[in-house]
Amino acid sequence: MSEKKFKILDIFLFTIISTITECLNIWLFSQFGGYQIFTLSFVPVLGMIALFRWNAWGIVTPLVSSMAGILLRIGLGQNITADYWLIYGLSFLSLFLCLLWFRKKDKATILSDKGFFFGYYFTGYIALELTRGIIQTIASGSITAAMVHYFAYDLLNIVFNLAVFFIACKQETIVVDMHDYLVKLHSEPSSARMRKENNNYLALEQMANKNNEISDIALLDGGVPTEAELKNMSKLYGDMENKESFFRKENSFIKKQRCEDEKRKEKHDDSCK
Repeated sequence: MSEKKFKILDIFLFTIISTITECLNIWLFSQFGGYQIFTLSFVPVLGMIALFRWNAWGIVTPLVSSMAGILLRIGLGQNITADYWLIYGLSFLSLFLCLLWFRKKDKATILSDKGFFFGYYFTGYIALELTRGIIQTIASGSITAAMVHYFAYDLLNIVFNLAVFFIACKQETIVVDMHDYLVKLHSEPSSARMRKENNNYLALEQMANKNNEISDIALLDGGVPTEAELKNMSKLYGDMENKESFFRKENSFIKKQRCEDEKRKEKHDDSCK
């Protein structure tokens, strides 16, 4: 699969997840009835993650999800005005400001920086809230009402979204630059990945032999291997690491000793004749 097709599929799946969570939250909170002052929404953080993965193309996720949420509100019989489409729909274009963090540093370097972590997140969220507040102020003519509605009522959303972003950053394949990730994934041979998975095998084997505790290594592998299995495993890992394991060295030494013993025995027999 080409990177272009993978990008379309990845953004599509991310958008589906974001849309489902948005519509589900809207429907659940609509069941309370009355004047709704709070709605849980994960569209902002999912949009910021999508932007991190695919740069500007990631904006598709929050735009489509928010529009789907507005259509659901209409289906639920809510009164949706023109400014509502701007406040809860097109306002997500303000998340483009998050891309400014990628101008001078690569994503892999700045991802581990705590300043970037909070800076990236709050740049997106503050830009989003300010945009919504400005639109609301123009539409209603009241700055106080806009500030109360888009900061006080949305405070819990900021906290919940921050928790989601924090958890996502702890995963290895979610908050990543997908172009670099795919290049690395396809350029790395399968043998290298196998070495990474088993890079501690020889060290564990040597430690076990040193302490006469080979059974501990067997337990790590799920059972007690036979001698033949140990030889095959030793040969495989020795070839992969391009060096002999402790087991193979010990085997070679034993064979050498046996040959020398047989030679000495043959000389002893010849002298007795």
